[in-house]
Amino acid sequence: MKIRDYACNICKKEFACLSHIKNHMRVHHATEEVVEGDYSSLKKERDDRNSRHCTDCDIWFDNSNDLVSHVVDNHPTRPDLLPFKIRRSGPLPWTRAQCWERPDWTCPLCTEDPIYKADGLSGLVSHCRVIHSDRLICWVCGITFPSSEGEQVYKHMLKEHPLKAVQACKVCGVYNQTKKLYASHMKVHRMENLDGSSMFQCSKCAYSTHRPDNFASHRSMHKKMEESEGMTFVCDECGNVFKTKLSLKNHVRSQHKNENSQTFECKECHKVFLQRHNLLQHMLIHGDEKGYSCEFCPQSFATPSTLIKHRQRNHWVQMGILPKHTCDQCDKRFWQPGELKEHVDRVHLGLKNFVCTECGNRFGSRKVLSKHLRRIHKIAGGTVGMKIDKINVVPAIE
Repeated sequence: MKIRDYACNICKKEFACLSHIKNHMRVHHATEEVVEGDYSSLKKERDDRNSRHCTDCDIWFDNSNDLVSHVVDNHPTRPDLLPFKIRRSGPLPWTRAQCWERPDWTCPLCTEDPIYKADGLSGLVSHCRVIHSDRLICWVCGITFPSSEGEQVYKHMLKEHPLKAVQACKVCGVYNQTKKLYASHMKVHRMENLDGSSMFQCSKCAYSTHRPDNFASHRSMHKKMEESEGMTFVCDECGNVFKTKLSLKNHVRSQHKNENSQTFECKECHKVFLQRHNLLQHMLIHGDEKGYSCEFCPQSFATPSTLIKHRQRNHWVQMGILPKHTCDQCDKRFWQPGELKEHVDRVHLGLKNFVCTECGNRFGSRKVLSKHLRRIHKIAGGTVGMKIDKINVVPAIE
């Protein structure tokens, strides 16, 4: 950009770097009395002027934020009027969700019913990447392009949305609010060049993500588990076996309380938790906001764990992964070993391991017991008072 940040206070000559002006002062003004640092004032003056002054309207503002608002409202095609620091590093005045200019999060690529509609940006992004992987989309106005024409999306951004194209990706046109987010986004393209895919699917479990950094963390978790393979940790209270010490610790803290344990109760449904973060996660269910949208169907969820369970139970065919726990007697598949055990006990052994603490009736599954508690005893939350009798299991024929 050929910006000269330093000026000589004696002859007013400008220089691009500090070493040049120091050499100039030593050669041409050796006889003059110069105070160290006086010659660098031009940079401060220019930064102050560029961050508060609109050169097109010749208006001065109190701060850089007022200038940014002025440019957005009055000069939507002039990103060069934004403060230099904003153009270089950001942040631009829109988040990725705020950048979307369409009235809702309806998929612009769906042409046949049902037309996908998400509750937010993340759901629509996942849906487009999985269901419409052969197309790219402008995440400002929704115009679509073939996946091989990513540069056209960027050119479209420069022409139609110049302010939002300041930190846009030159490969696919994705909007970025800051230079840091732009650098993080470019990691995805580097991983695509190495891996050949924009969806990272774990080969050892059902986990999948579009984020290469998240995928790397997930793989490291499997590596740690493999290193500790063969070691088992047994719970002294219930006898459950865990592969890691951390899993056992979390199990004890969440499932087995003692007299001195502090409990946290939900004010909405009176469900009790042993850990505060579990209560905070649970409280999202009672809110109106559901920020986790499924990419395969229009459903949205309050927590990421419920979204993961939904995907596993309803969309494992689209994900291309089979549940890894298979019943030996009927070939039915399950995602969790606990679900498989409950299936065998209830269906094939006829056991009723779940006891109602209110009336003593026994049931074959948690789901049936939850309905019983809600309908008969009017206990909100469904699982309050539930316990599992592992010693005196009663066959269903009795």
